[in-house]
Amino acid sequence: MDLGPLLHPVGPHDPGVYWRRRLILLLVVVVVIIAIVAATSGGGGDTATVAQQPPPSSHPPTSGPSPSASAGPAHVTTGTPAPTTSAAGATPAACSVDALQLQAKTDQETYPAGVEPKLTLVVTNPGPAPCRTDLGSSQLELRVLSGTDRVWSSDDCAPDGAAEPSVLQPGQPWAASLTWSRTRSAPTCPSGEPKADPGTYRLYARLGNRLSAPAVFHLT
Repeated sequence: MDLGPLLHPVGPHDPGVYWRRRLILLLVVVVVIIAIVAATSGGGGDTATVAQQPPPSSHPPTSGPSPSASAGPAHVTTGTPAPTTSAAGATPAACSVDALQLQAKTDQETYPAGVEPKLTLVVTNPGPAPCRTDLGSSQLELRVLSGTDRVWSSDDCAPDGAAEPSVLQPGQPWAASLTWSRTRSAPTCPSGEPKADPGTYRLYARLGNRLSAPAVFHLT
């Protein structure tokens, strides 16, 4: 190959012009080669980065623990109490009557003439789990005494009643209340009984065969 034309360019211009053009062309070729190499190297880096990222989870993240439910407040039933209900699918064991808390309560300690006492029977399950018992009227009684004198009983005019199987929730009081007219009563509910005299009285609550401690009150 004859290298003369390459080493000694021939033309109308000065040889330096041709050398500068050749250097510019060479620089352009070098820049293009560098750009191609850089682009190829950059793509390989991105591929490696993606490969190191962990795959996304197939389960969406949770928003936190579910709130627990909280327990409701104790309720008091005025008049004939309605049975409570048990949790779905559960069959609580029978209550031990001796283990239940039984209480007699009055809304005041002293009642002026003409004011009728409100008498209440309260049953509470102190155990850790619900239990079932009969809270029908035949199992419940409010009884008023003065000394050894049996003055009045809720059983005298309503001695019988249908069974009411009920569930007592732990620590939740169950109550039944009535208003006493201050009139004496007797078994078989005879009419014409007199009013109770002013004095000190004791109220007892009964559940089955068990009596509560007395609640003392006064009629004036």
